[in-house]
Amino acid sequence: MILVSIIIPIYKDWDRLFVCLEALSRQTFSKEAFEVIVVNNEPTESVFDSSPFQSKLNLVFLHEDFPGSYAARNKGLKIAKGDIVGFTDSDCIPHDKWIENAVAYFNDDSNDRVAGKVKLFFENSKRKSAAELYESAFSFNQRRNVNKYGASITANFFTRRQFFDDVGFFDNRRKSGEDFGWNRRANNEGLSLIYADDVVVEHPARANLAGLADKKRRVLGGKKTFNFRSPKGVLKELFYIPFIFFKTFILPAAAVLFKKNEFTFIEKTKIVYVLFFLQIVVNIEYFRLLFGGVPRR
Repeated sequence: MILVSIIIPIYKDWDRLFVCLEALSRQTFSKEAFEVIVVNNEPTESVFDSSPFQSKLNLVFLHEDFPGSYAARNKGLKIAKGDIVGFTDSDCIPHDKWIENAVAYFNDDSNDRVAGKVKLFFENSKRKSAAELYESAFSFNQRRNVNKYGASITANFFTRRQFFDDVGFFDNRRKSGEDFGWNRRANNEGLSLIYADDVVVEHPARANLAGLADKKRRVLGGKKTFNFRSPKGVLKELFYIPFIFFKTFILPAAAVLFKKNEFTFIEKTKIVYVLFFLQIVVNIEYFRLLFGGVPRR
């Protein structure tokens, strides 16, 4: 009997998917009690040989033509057999007790959603690049996501399947940020959310500025809409760049310099440099989108 459905969207990331599935095949949770649903969001490209996992996992492969990871997750949800659904990404490596520890939280009926820990790993932990230092300071802080925003990223998230009938599925029109969007709607329905430090997946830190820039462009394109049809909309766009500069450079730079004492002064300087670099990337992408550019994937 399938108790848990794990849903993984994928877009041109086959090598890392293999590592992810290897980790899932080592789960302490009974193989007969969970299924893994992989949804390929680039249907013209299917180069993955799943045969090594057919005896190790209850593995289902689907294709979703509509672009976007949320559309892919929705496709998986439609066929999920488990009472509990867990989400991760193709570049994540779940710990052996990932599913077992997550399911244990649902033995308490007051727990509706579980946000697990995302642990970064590095190419060289003793000599982190500027990009990796930035990731260490700002990325994948699930405890903060839960406590400050009442949300979880879908790199490591569990909930009951029935809640997607109650709250609705992910908004597949959005290409970024809908994990937080769905969780906010779940908050409005009164569903509880806890952070679980023992429900762990590992995620590679982006090691270079190009990787960080790609993510920033993708996130902005997935979230940003323009409204010039009202005075309020025009005013909002006029102040968008100053607002973003304050929110995504001034505030985090101050936090790095004055609060994050785990970093040396040189490391703090590198992180502030990355913040400034990414601010330039966001500004350029904003104007590219403003003049009709297509959001990136």
